[in-house]
Amino acid sequence: KRVPATEGEIGYVVRARGNQLVGDANDMDNELAHSVNVFSRPTRVLVIAGGPMRDYRFARTMLYRHPSIQSSVWLQSAPPGVSQDANELLYEFPQRADLFEYDVVLAFDVNWELLSAEQMQNLNEWVSSAGGGIVMVAGDVYTPKLAQESEKYQSILDLYPVFINSFVRDYLDEEATQIRRIEWTQAGLDAGFLMLTDDPAISRLLWENFPGIYRCYPSNGAKAAATVYAHFPDPKTQTEFGFSILMASQYYGEGRCFYLGSPEMWRLRSIDEDYYDRFWTKLIRNIGQGRTKRGTKRGTLILERDEYVLGQTVSVRVRLLDPEFKPLIQESVPMEVIDPRGRPLVPNLLLMQDRNRPGEYVASFRAGLPGKYRFEITVPDSKGQVVNGSLTVLLPRLEDESLSQNVKGLKELARDTGGQYLALEEAEQIPALLPDQGEEFLVDERLKTLWDQGWVFFLLAGLLAAEWLTRKLFKLA
Repeated sequence: KRVPATEGEIGYVVRARGNQLVGDANDMDNELAHSVNVFSRPTRVLVIAGGPMRDYRFARTMLYRHPSIQSSVWLQSAPPGVSQDANELLYEFPQRADLFEYDVVLAFDVNWELLSAEQMQNLNEWVSSAGGGIVMVAGDVYTPKLAQESEKYQSILDLYPVFINSFVRDYLDEEATQIRRIEWTQAGLDAGFLMLTDDPAISRLLWENFPGIYRCYPSNGAKAAATVYAHFPDPKTQTEFGFSILMASQYYGEGRCFYLGSPEMWRLRSIDEDYYDRFWTKLIRNIGQGRTKRGTKRGTLILERDEYVLGQTVSVRVRLLDPEFKPLIQESVPMEVIDPRGRPLVPNLLLMQDRNRPGEYVASFRAGLPGKYRFEITVPDSKGQVVNGSLTVLLPRLEDESLSQNVKGLKELARDTGGQYLALEEAEQIPALLPDQGEEFLVDERLKTLWDQGWVFFLLAGLLAAEWLTRKLFKLA
């Protein structure tokens, strides 16, 4: 164990050295590097809940005990004086100046009616201009009202990465009796902050073993710029947009918004309490990176994740401000990328302006080498302000990602190539299934070699007998 003495980026490298007499077929997988960003201040989290739902209670207690998180709690249904596990108890929504001191807001089925229009607008601006991160957990009590009165709560609905359904009363009144597993998208499987362990293969297996949840708030699809991580496969809530969205996120201005369609993530504790704590901790750190990883006053680098697999496409997004701290508007901004060998990519990448988000620039490149990539972006007209960042590219571990046979893929391959898939116990059918490739043909004449003639045999035998008889008669050796 090592306790960092100063804040900043600390790099750790693990190298494996084997028998030097034995040649290594691939020495690129003998080293693993990882960087840790150390901050001197804790992450400040504001927790707001319309009622004492289980997810709120478990998450609140976990945050209070976490050494690097400082939490403030406002339980809207609790009268003053009720004890709560928190560093600070609130009985109303914080003032604008106090709100802008927080890094992340957790909103558990909030009763937005208790907030004024000005307070809701402050929350919207805290996300869009101050880089705050908000997690919105849907529930059965107050979320339907939020959806039904869209004009009144538009500044809050703008933060949602999904369109929540307003016609849900019949569904919510019906008792949920069937548990359903989470249906992950590829983005959800690749999202590092949703992995329950550091090993992707083990994390995927844990999510597969997770029994699931009973209910998810109905939605009408995702917004254009949103990323969907998981669906809830309940046919009762399926619309023309597909199954209800369970997890999704979007960038909103300088901040990020995450939607969780069910307050039942506490069921993760049935596998292990640590996985539940890890889920919320990683989610909070990821959503709050707009504030905890601010590069300079005029620039912020945001990466979808910190680790990629060799060969994947890396997406980079940068938010830049002009000297008046307004969104920078120009066609492109150069970015220098240093590969794991310490060499810059040639030619340098150009960050192109995102037309839908003023002040934001995006670029992508293919991760062609394992190791650490570093980024440097000089903020235009800033007298040398530089935005830095880095990520790690890992070698693929395809043999560990799935230890079970891909029956579906093998059947599709056999079908597409005109073959047939057989299980091991069906192996005796193979000879019968193999096509007969034999051909019959006629020969116009019959060939007969010299050795096939009878008189040749008798001639040779006679010659040998004559030699033997001659030697006998003349007593030759």
